[in-house]
Amino acid sequence: MINIFTRATLLHWQSTKHASKPLQSVVARTLHKVDLESVFSDNNKIHVQSKLDTARPLIRPLANPKGPKSEAAVLVPMCYIGQEPSILFMMRSRDLNSHSGEICFPGGMKDSTDRDLVHTALRETHEEIGLSEEHVDVWGRLPPSRARAGSQVTPVLGFCGNYEDKPWKINDKEVQEIFTRSIASLCDSDNIRTTQFRYENTGYTMPVFFGSSAKHRVWGLTAVILHQVLSTIAPGIYNFKVKHKR
Repeated sequence: MINIFTRATLLHWQSTKHASKPLQSVVARTLHKVDLESVFSDNNKIHVQSKLDTARPLIRPLANPKGPKSEAAVLVPMCYIGQEPSILFMMRSRDLNSHSGEICFPGGMKDSTDRDLVHTALRETHEEIGLSEEHVDVWGRLPPSRARAGSQVTPVLGFCGNYEDKPWKINDKEVQEIFTRSIASLCDSDNIRTTQFRYENTGYTMPVFFGSSAKHRVWGLTAVILHQVLSTIAPGIYNFKVKHKR
C-alpha cells in the first residue's frame, strides 16, 4: 500500500516524465538556483552549457536571408578577485575615433582567418588585454545581439580563474583600463536602473548597471549582454526583469 506522500511523489514523477519538452525546460529553469559560492562551479557550468541556446538576448538580430551584415564576438571574462566571483570589463581608449571611453568586453570583428566566433573573441582578447587562450576555460557561446550599426555580436563565456595571477598586458592604443565588478554588486537591485529608447517607431527598455565609480557605469550593448549573461549563469541571484524587449 502506497502512503499519500509516496503516491503524490509518484504521480508528480509520472507527470514530469511524460511532460512536453517545453514544460520540462520551464521546470528545470524554475528548480535550478545557484548561490555566489557555486556560480563558477562545475555543476553550474554544466547547467549553463545546457541552456546556452535558449538564453535569448534583449536585442535580437534582424532576419536576413543573406546572413548578418557583419559578425563580431566578445569574451565575457569570469574570474575570482580573492574569493569573490567577478566579471572583467575594459574601458576603450579615450584616443579612439569611435566609442572612445566606453565600457565594453574585450572582443571585435570576425577576421577571415578566424576558425569561428569563439576564436574571434579569444584572439581579440589577447590583442587587447594580453589574456591568452590557454588561460580561458570557454563555457560556450550565447545567442547574438544586434549592435546599433547592424552587426551581429556573439558573447562568449569564459572562466579565467584568479584575476591576480594572470599576465595582463593592456594595449594602450585600444584600451584605457581594465577593471572588475563582483557578481554580487552587479546583481544588487540597488545598483540597477533602466533606460528607455525608441527605435523605428518602437520603444524598448534596457538595464544600466551602476557601481562605486560613475566612469564604470555599464550601459548600451554591454549592459544588454551583461543582462543576458547574469540571467544565464546566476538564476536566483540575478532577478532583474526587463519589461519591454525588441
